[in-house]
Amino acid sequence: MKRRTNAVWLWWVALGSVTAHVLIGAWSWDIGVQRFLSEFRPVGEVGARGTAGRVFLDNDPYCWLMYAQQMVEQGIWRVRNTDFDNVPFGREVHWSQSVSWCLVGLGWLIRQTTGGGWREAIEAGAVWLNPMLLVGWLSATGWVVARRLGVVPAVLWVVVVVTLPDVGWAFHPLRPDHQTFHWMFALGTAIALTFGGLGWVQAGGASRAEWEWWRGWPMPSRQEARWWFLGAGVLSGLGLWTGATVQFFAIGAVSVGALVLAVLMPARAGGDGAEAAGYDPSLWRWWGVTGMVSALVMYVVEYAPQHFAMRLEVNHPLYATAMWGVGEAMVVLTSQRMRGDKLSARDWARLSVSGLAMAAVPLLVWWGGADWHRMRDGQMSRLHEFITEFYSWGRFVGGEVWRQWWQGYGVLPVFALGAIWLAGNPRLRVQEWAALWLGFFLSWFFLALLFWQVRWAGAYALATAWVTVWVVYVLGRNKREISGWGRRAWATAAGAIATAQALWFGWNQQVLFHQLRRGSAWDEALVDAAMKRHLAEGLASASDQEALRVLCEADLGTALFYFGRIRSVTTFYWENVQGLHAATAVLAAREEEKARSVISERGLTHVLVPSDARLSAVLDYVANGRNAEQGRGTLLARLQQGDLSVPEWVQLDVRLTAIGRREFMHRGLGRDQTVESRISVYRFLDDKNHPSVTAR
Repeated sequence: MKRRTNAVWLWWVALGSVTAHVLIGAWSWDIGVQRFLSEFRPVGEVGARGTAGRVFLDNDPYCWLMYAQQMVEQGIWRVRNTDFDNVPFGREVHWSQSVSWCLVGLGWLIRQTTGGGWREAIEAGAVWLNPMLLVGWLSATGWVVARRLGVVPAVLWVVVVVTLPDVGWAFHPLRPDHQTFHWMFALGTAIALTFGGLGWVQAGGASRAEWEWWRGWPMPSRQEARWWFLGAGVLSGLGLWTGATVQFFAIGAVSVGALVLAVLMPARAGGDGAEAAGYDPSLWRWWGVTGMVSALVMYVVEYAPQHFAMRLEVNHPLYATAMWGVGEAMVVLTSQRMRGDKLSARDWARLSVSGLAMAAVPLLVWWGGADWHRMRDGQMSRLHEFITEFYSWGRFVGGEVWRQWWQGYGVLPVFALGAIWLAGNPRLRVQEWAALWLGFFLSWFFLALLFWQVRWAGAYALATAWVTVWVVYVLGRNKREISGWGRRAWATAAGAIATAQALWFGWNQQVLFHQLRRGSAWDEALVDAAMKRHLAEGLASASDQEALRVLCEADLGTALFYFGRIRSVTTFYWENVQGLHAATAVLAAREEEKARSVISERGLTHVLVPSDARLSAVLDYVANGRNAEQGRGTLLARLQQGDLSVPEWVQLDVRLTAIGRREFMHRGLGRDQTVESRISVYRFLDDKNHPSVTAR
């Protein structure tokens, strides 16, 4: 009894420390940003000006905040249309409402305790959403690990995860977004399937979970495994709801990994209870059917009764059908592997149907209707090449490959190689062998996706932490049972290295938090966010109540509306493909007639022109798919260069340009640092040299 009490004590101390680390980080960012904003102002301006709204470190949070505020203002619980971009027509909204629902819920709780308006309450809740999700997810997964593998592996899990920089960025307090849900559901699915034995079961009842330092994890019973697979199905369905494209990759990774396990399964499973080990292929059907039903239920909740559409960027019944197909294919293929004979005609028929269900989504994405997936649109596809989260990892880190890799992951990738080494021992328990192999496969699968697009960094970090825990657990659990590599020194060294790295990463994060609270942190993303806020507020204040309709680069659109209620044409969102086409028709135009037609149709009043000459080349490429001319001759390029050939119906707005070309100063710890905004503002004139039609 004493041993269990000590184990429980260690778990609660670790969870409390991890929770404190996360909450201190959120509080530090919130306090630090407010202090930064109070000290960051245009040169010569005295005192704070503008709204008291918080700034965030990405465009997406502003969208979720605006949707949540729209829900409250209009008394609705789903936002299906918005008008902050694609002015004046607005556009549809198809993304899952999950983030905005959470923001409304947190805002309601804050209003109940502190009072105040909805906008302030929702903004305050937004800062705490990701930290609360991270603490909740780590508490749940850590609890499961502690009860199945032991307290020591659980402590290692929560400590390693919470200190990984990519996890911190994915769950950043100033980045409330759906990517948080992507990684929770994707890795949660893998964890649930792992503790379900990945298909391997034993006779008898469910094992009893105990509080111990290390546990000899028994193979689950068939009934216990079924519950784990049902839980994994629910998580997969929720994942499809919050991000179908991302979850489709994750489901594919788990499925392929499990098939590899079935092919590579040792002829004789070693370890305790090997004689009772069996394989139940039907468990994969439970996963597939439950995932399908969960995805369909959330699809109805999200869109019924009148917003159903063929939009394959988000959750759709075709993804649910594909989920069923994955489960059925797993049943057939793993059954055949366990039988060791050839596939029957019935097996081939089942595989054909399930294969068609799985292939429907990618086939229709590439060969379906032009509106079924926006990546079929050439301009939208090319625009994605300039969105940071779609950069390759090499492009993202530039010439600092090794330094960035070390600072992001340290020695943890070595543990994935250690999984291969450990899995080669013939006396390893089959369930442990399967867990090691799947952890290794997921780590390398997400690593490949990370090299392709940096948005997978959070998934790779979590998968690497997961396989690290399994390596340390297997070493520790088998320190007396497996000869050769199973000595106590290996387990102690592996655990000490992983823990030491986590503590070092955590210390560096606490140093940053301290700098934020003191006001000495100078973060480029924070400066950019503050300048966007000042620009939006300044333009709105100087417009003399004129309702501006502007053309601007996609990166500005959300902030302009959030802080200044200035509606723009284009943003980065695939739902706004019409706005993108309109923006390129004007800014990348070499002929004036088409540009003027778009301006007149939309009643546009101004265009915001940054000094960065690269933007004209980018827009020329997005519009025409060519780089040869580097944007020369386009309307944007001529405006940037002050070319004499600028049309007479475009006139520099001196008053608003003074807002866009200010110098800002930040005074922190006795140091003055300055940065300059370089945006010129031009007004569109009608045929009589008067302002074009303006909405008021």
